[in-house]
Amino acid sequence: MIGRLTLLALCCTVVSCSSNEDQEQSFYTDVMATNDVWRLPLIEPYQLITAYCCEGWNCGPGSALDKDFGFAHSSDSINVENGLILIHTRDSGPAWFALDIQTKQKHAFEDRRELNAFTTERGFPLSLQYTRTVFERWRSTGQLPWARSVLSRP
Repeated sequence: MIGRLTLLALCCTVVSCSSNEDQEQSFYTDVMATNDVWRLPLIEPYQLITAYCCEGWNCGPGSALDKDFGFAHSSDSINVENGLILIHTRDSGPAWFALDIQTKQKHAFEDRRELNAFTTERGFPLSLQYTRTVFERWRSTGQLPWARSVLSRP
C-alpha cells in the first residue's frame, strides 16, 4: 500500500512539474488567436493584446503593465532592452515611455529626443520597432527581437 502511495505521489509531482514548464513556455508561444484576442509577449508577465489583429495594441486596464506601472496606453512602437520596456504611443499626453522592470518606475517623455537622452544616459541607443512588425515576425518565426538580451540577463 505504501509503495502505491509513493508511486502516486511521484506521478503527481512529475505531472505538476511538466505542466508548470508548459505554462512558462506558453507565455512566449501562445498567440491566443483562438480566443478572438491576439497577444504579443514582451517580457514575462508583461504583454500587449488586441482584438483587431494586428492593430490597436495595448495592455488594457487590470493588466500587469497597468498594475505595476499604471500604464494602460496603446503601443505604436516597442522594444525591451537593458531592463526597460520602451514604448511609443499615439495616445494623448506624453507619447514616449520607459518602464523600468526592476524598480517598477514609469518614465514619461514628451518627445523622442528626451527618451533618446534617457537611454543614452544608460549606455545604449534608442531603438524602437513597430509593434505590428514585431507581432508578425513573432507569429511567423516564434522569435522576439529582444529575446537574446532578455534570456541572457542575470
